[in-house]
Amino acid sequence: MGVSSTIPAAIDGLVAGVTATVEAGVQVLDGPAVGQVLHTDHIIIGGSLDEDAATGEQVRAELGSLSRGESYDLLVQAGAYSGGGAQKEVRDRAYALMASVEAYVRSDPTLGGAVKDAQVGGAESLDQRPPTDLNDADVEVVLGRKAVVTFRVSCLGWIT
Repeated sequence: MGVSSTIPAAIDGLVAGVTATVEAGVQVLDGPAVGQVLHTDHIIIGGSLDEDAATGEQVRAELGSLSRGESYDLLVQAGAYSGGGAQKEVRDRAYALMASVEAYVRSDPTLGGAVKDAQVGGAESLDQRPPTDLNDADVEVVLGRKAVVTFRVSCLGWIT
């Protein structure tokens, strides 16, 4: 059976590679964290509740050929959380987690053989809104500090 896209294999390769190389205690998720609040350092690969996991296009390699090239971006989020302290600490930690993803991609730009080439693009956004919850009186309470950096891993794939 043929392959219609390298996106699933690229996500699998990125999840496996980052999981194997990131420091202990960092939670690596395949897809968005649905129904849970992340109060840990984390890297979410291929997902957000607000954005597509991957966006891109395919082009036929040559006239009459069944081979196709594809280029796409995988959405990645790196987040840090602290029960208190300075915002700078969690922001710096979130960017350090992004750097750990970039270090893996530079060491294996094929993402475990899934693509021809991959590279990390720059940070697209930084969310520093504090995590909150409702107390027993339905009053919103700030639960600490967080920072989430959203960025993309750009991939070039080949389908034969």
